[in-house]
Amino acid sequence: SKPELSPAASETAEAEDDGVEDAKAELESEITFLTKEGMAQMNKRQWDRAIDTFEKVQDRDPLNEDALRALNQIKVWKKDQSSLQEAKALRKEKAYGRAVKLLRDIDTRSTYHEDAQAELTDLMKEKPSLMQQAEVLLSAKDCTAALKLYEQAQQLDPRDTVVGKKIQEVKALQGKRRKCKN
Repeated sequence: SKPELSPAASETAEAEDDGVEDAKAELESEITFLTKEGMAQMNKRQWDRAIDTFEKVQDRDPLNEDALRALNQIKVWKKDQSSLQEAKALRKEKAYGRAVKLLRDIDTRSTYHEDAQAELTDLMKEKPSLMQQAEVLLSAKDCTAALKLYEQAQQLDPRDTVVGKKIQEVKALQGKRRKCKN
């Protein structure tokens, strides 16, 4: 049995309960707003802004699962974004093998997967050109340059046995003066 409160004390207790409930409701509303804002920022790939927003959610509710999940996901997607940018730079440097590996390592669930696949497709289109250029160089007896291009083509598709055979042929020719000038 609860002790009887005077009418004034009872009103004060009810006002305090109402104040606590109002504060809880306001906090929940703020968390909901911030979570929606963070999700919208994620959809726009605004990673740093989304991190700031979800950290605000965590300041208000340290165990908020949506914020924890989003922050973990953003870390992965930022890494994927970095891998995609690095792969593009490697492509310009003609480091095809490393570029292909980075692109293939981007998970199918990543927001960058489609971009990585498009980049990979574009990268693979370079293989026939490399092969053709190597053939021209080989016919001009420039075995060293031809070998370099065949090796770049092999980086794009290591399982291509035709490229592997071409590399072996050029290496065999390199020891013969009449077949190669270098």
